[in-house]
Amino acid sequence: MANHNPRAAHTVEETLAYDDVNDRILLLNTSSKKPGDEIYALYGVYPNSKLLYTYGFVIPGNPHRAIDLWTRVTQSTYDYITKQEILENHELTQEQLYDFTGTLREKWISPSLLATIRVIHANEHEMENIENAFHGGMISTRNEMVSYVSLRNLLLARLKPEKVETDRLKLRELMASQHDADEHPRLLMALITRVEERELIQSCLEMVDSWMATLENKGEDYTPPDYVTNNISGSVEDNDKGEVGLNLDANHVE
Repeated sequence: MANHNPRAAHTVEETLAYDDVNDRILLLNTSSKKPGDEIYALYGVYPNSKLLYTYGFVIPGNPHRAIDLWTRVTQSTYDYITKQEILENHELTQEQLYDFTGTLREKWISPSLLATIRVIHANEHEMENIENAFHGGMISTRNEMVSYVSLRNLLLARLKPEKVETDRLKLRELMASQHDADEHPRLLMALITRVEERELIQSCLEMVDSWMATLENKGEDYTPPDYVTNNISGSVEDNDKGEVGLNLDANHVE
């Protein structure tokens, strides 16, 4: 079986194909090789959390980062029954999946998550404009700002800021000793995954902060970030800037 390499190709079909005539899987070579060179496969456009969960390894410096982050209507929410029905009946928000596809990715926050938060925070005067939430439009400037504040709080809760530097330090210490890394492979993989996920969350926080500043400045003339890119699922886009803030070797850790 070929090892996974996130940079081997853009899609799985470029490295793996099914031969239905002979009922076999073909490993495809996408670049020139000489005898003895290793040929890699792309198992999928997967973040380290998916690789660890499914295959039992991680890729330090994995360029594909994604986190599934959702929020739900609670009974304390204004008109929560109506809002729950609206979210459950709209194609954009009816499913909250935890499939490693990610509502958070590099420089991207899912329109589904943004729409959900906007609906949750609509007040009695804004319900008539609630459809705007599903098209990347503002329900109101008030709602948009409150939604960003709520999103920011969600991100901070997932980030756990008090543990950011602790995990980075633990990872550096573990990586500095090959013996310790070999002795604690599960801890090493968990730390690599956590550090990379927290870096992704921090980048999303910076993005939300910039949205809030622009909204504050432009008011009614503000255009939400998902207005143009509003879609239901989308594919994980390639990103060559997804390196960890550590000098890690980009090989498998198992």
